[in-house]
Amino acid sequence: MQSAMFYIIFSLSVLVIIGLELLYFHYYKTTHKQNILWSLFWIALALAFGFVIYKMQGREQTINYYTGYLIEKSLSLDNLFVFAVIFKTHHISEKKQKEILLWGIIGALVFRGIFIAVGVTLLQKFHWLVYPLGLFLIYAGYHLLKSSHNKEEVKKEQTWAKWLKKKFHLSNFILVLIIIEVADLVFAVDSIPAVMAITLDPLIIYTSNVMAILGLRALYSALMPILNRFRYIHYGLSIVIIGVGIKMILSPIVHVPSVASLLFTVSVITITLLLSWKKSKPHRKT
Repeated sequence: MQSAMFYIIFSLSVLVIIGLELLYFHYYKTTHKQNILWSLFWIALALAFGFVIYKMQGREQTINYYTGYLIEKSLSLDNLFVFAVIFKTHHISEKKQKEILLWGIIGALVFRGIFIAVGVTLLQKFHWLVYPLGLFLIYAGYHLLKSSHNKEEVKKEQTWAKWLKKKFHLSNFILVLIIIEVADLVFAVDSIPAVMAITLDPLIIYTSNVMAILGLRALYSALMPILNRFRYIHYGLSIVIIGVGIKMILSPIVHVPSVASLLFTVSVITITLLLSWKKSKPHRKT
C-alpha cells in the first residue's frame, strides 16, 4: 500500500510539474541562459531526489538510482541528435519543437511505465531471461558503437512517416509527435534493460527513468547551439551498455557491487564527454 501510494504521489507530482512547464513555455519565450538554468534545476532536483530514495530504500538502492539516472540521462543526450534531425527534416519551428518535446515526455512516461512493469515482472518470474537480455544489451552496445545511428534512425522513420501522413492525413505537428514517441520507444528498448541490469526494483527503474527525461525539453534547448560538440558520446554509451550486459549475464554467479557499477558508468561517460568536447573544439585561425 505504501509503495502504491508513493507511485501515485510521485506520478501526480510529475504531471503537475510538466503541466506548469507546458503552460510557462507556451506563453513565454526563454533565452539560452534561462534554458541552461532550467536544465541545471532539473539535474539538481534529480540529485536531491536521491535523498528520498535513501530514506525509503537505503544506501545501495540510492547508488543504483544514481547509476540508472546517469545511464538514462546520457542516453537522452545522445537521443537529442536524432530529435534535432527529425525537427530539421520536417521544418518544425522552435516553439513547436518545445511543445512536441513536452507532449512527447508525457507519452514517454506512460509507455516506459508499462514497459518497466512488464519487464520487471517477466524477469522476476523467469530469471533465466537475464541471459538473452544480457546478450541483447551486448549486441545493442556493439550496434551503437558501429552505427551512425542518427542517419539510420531518421531514414527508417521517413519511410513509414510518409505512408502514415498520406494514409491518415495527419498534420505535421501530430506526425512528428508520433515519430518522436516511436523513436523514444526504440531508445527505451536499449535504456530500460540497461537499468534492469543494475537493479530489478521497479521503483528505482521508474524514478530514475522519469527524473532523467523530465528536463529533456530544457536540455534540448540549452544544448542545441553546441550539440555537435557531443557527437561522440555514443562511444561511451556503447561501452556502458556492453558492460551492464556482461554484468547481467554474470549476475547469477558474480556479484558486482553497486558502487563499482556507479564508478564505472561515471568514469566512462565523463571521459567520453571530455574527449568529445576536446576533439570537436574549434581550431583558432592563426
